[in-house]
Amino acid sequence: MKKLLSVLVALFMIALITPMASAAVSVDGHICAGLDTVEGKTTKDELEFGMVKANVNVNASAGDVSARVEIRTDVDKDKINIRQAYAQVAGLAPNLALRIGKLRAPIMGGLRPLDYADNMSNILVSGAMGGYATAMDTGMAAIYKVSDQVTGTVALTNGINADKDKAITLKVATKNLAPNLTLDISYQSLKDNSDMEVYGSYNLADMGLKVSAIYATGEVSKAKRDYMGAEACYTVAGTPLSVAARYTVTDPKGDNNNTNQMQVGVNYKVSDNAKIQVEYITSEVDDKVKNDSDTSGINLLVAAAF
Repeated sequence: MKKLLSVLVALFMIALITPMASAAVSVDGHICAGLDTVEGKTTKDELEFGMVKANVNVNASAGDVSARVEIRTDVDKDKINIRQAYAQVAGLAPNLALRIGKLRAPIMGGLRPLDYADNMSNILVSGAMGGYATAMDTGMAAIYKVSDQVTGTVALTNGINADKDKAITLKVATKNLAPNLTLDISYQSLKDNSDMEVYGSYNLADMGLKVSAIYATGEVSKAKRDYMGAEACYTVAGTPLSVAARYTVTDPKGDNNNTNQMQVGVNYKVSDNAKIQVEYITSEVDDKVKNDSDTSGINLLVAAAF
């Protein structure tokens, strides 16, 4: 099955080469660097300059055919990662698009997954701890627009992250079913792992306020785990200043420790393409089992878009 899926992907990509040869191509991305003062409560670490990352997105389109490549680099660790590389064809049937290549799971994977400067409106520096896997292997996805408010996605891939058992992901995404409300429901499954996720956000743009919440429950190698969190973001009217707060809880079932993470941050937009962020983060582990991994500190990040 895995080999067949890989062959189908390869044939599909080859078939798209001709129409994409005359495609309109655009490149965008971000680069960032920062200061990390987060340290353990039982250890004292020196200030560390780092978090040097570059995110590059390449987009191409020609009629109903489009392609996207997402490159994520971690300069500190000399790592380059192709997060997504896919081609998409729309118009195969009314409201239906087919996406094929290396895919990212169509789920949140946590409350605001860590992507540093990928989103200039992301106020907090750090991602939310405890999210589920979002990186998928080679595969294909069918995206069907039920209406202007509802979209459904079915994805089949060779695996998720290091787990190479074939995986299936289902998602129903909604927007404006009620004024200002977004609600997504997702489910993904592979051999020994599965998880379900419900994510919602309420955006009061006129007031500059957005509130988001998530609940996920799943099983990894037959070990159950729950994850939940909430986040509030507020943009101060007439200023380039935004503030945010987030609280998440990861609850491994059994004798493992809960992890409670709190973050508060300030985002200052120097321009539409540059920002400075300051964040305080603290992470505490419950004492069901003796654990000295509590951390706290301040992160500073400077980011620019291109």
